[in-house]
Amino acid sequence: MVLDICTGSCYKTALLAHMAAEWCTIERIESLSLQAQTVLKKQGVKNVYYRIGDGSRGWEKAYPPHKSFDRIIVSAGATEIPAGLTDQIAEDGLMIIPVGPRDSHQILHMISRKQGELTVTQHDACAFVPLIVGDTQ
Repeated sequence: MVLDICTGSCYKTALLAHMAAEWCTIERIESLSLQAQTVLKKQGVKNVYYRIGDGSRGWEKAYPPHKSFDRIIVSAGATEIPAGLTDQIAEDGLMIIPVGPRDSHQILHMISRKQGELTVTQHDACAFVPLIVGDTQ
């Protein structure tokens, strides 16, 4: 089970959704989410669940009722690692997320959960659009 934060144009989702039985994706901008749904439907992709909202809070709604994810991919830079996402990393799961200030580069972080403990490793510098917390557009 994969959680994809920031669907955007759905390029990443279109490439990777076939690698998981179920793919959940959150986009805060409604028009982008609706466009992604249309594109992926035309491509015959049927294993993706869509949500419009604040990706920093993770998958909040009841359907599908997922509490944790094997993989979480965040395609926007956060100023800090959101607890709403780390809480949803499954045992033996991992999350990748760019973290850093909005006005500079970020550092790609990988967070893994083993035996209930989270381990954070930092990797290379990167630059992503900001992860916006709060109301959707």
